[in-house]
Amino acid sequence: MRYTFPMATPIDKIVAKLSKHPEIRYERDEFSIVVPKNDLEGFDVAFDCGGGRFAVTVEGLHLYFEEEERALDAFGVALSDAARLKVTSRGGRDCQWDFEYVGEDGWVSYASAAVPT
Repeated sequence: MRYTFPMATPIDKIVAKLSKHPEIRYERDEFSIVVPKNDLEGFDVAFDCGGGRFAVTVEGLHLYFEEEERALDAFGVALSDAARLKVTSRGGRDCQWDFEYVGEDGWVSYASAAVPT
C-alpha cells in the first residue's frame, strides 16, 4: 500500500516559515492567518485563501491574487523590513493606502488604493 502525503496548504507554508521566527505572533484558522502589528509603527498583515482566490490584507489595503505564489510573495514582502504602508487620512478617516517596498533606487510602489472622501 502506498501512502500519499497531503499537500501543504498556503497557511501551512506560512506557518512553517513563521516557526523560524518565534518572536512573531500570529492567529490562524483553516483558511487564514493574521500577523498583528508588533509596535505602533507597524501594521496588521493577513492572508486568506478561502473562496477560490487569495487575498493579502495590509491594514486597510486588500490585494487579490489568482496565483498562490504571487500571494505568498506579497505576504512575505508585507512582513519584511523592506516594506512600508503610507496611510492618508482626511477628516479623521483613512482614505488612501500606499504599500511600498525598498528597490534599488529607494521606495517603489507595490500597490495603492483610495476611497472617496
